[in-house]
Amino acid sequence: MPRFTLIRFDRYEAAKSEVIYHNTYETNLGLAFKEALIELWQTGLGEGVWELNEIKGYEDKMGLDFEEESYLFFEG
Repeated sequence: MPRFTLIRFDRYEAAKSEVIYHNTYETNLGLAFKEALIELWQTGLGEGVWELNEIKGYEDKMGLDFEEESYLFFEG
């Protein structure tokens, strides 16, 4: 089972940032990232999905930026 790391950066108070480990059977990085965010935000597929369209990928990492926080996701 792949293990992924999700880092939630708080842009205003660095000490509030957190590291979250996500275990899943999903091997696709993008789908695993979406799965982790839905779990974190505790939302169904109908709510908050438009944010998932803003995901950016770079090599073996994916990220998502908002005004107050950012997310970085990678395997490991």
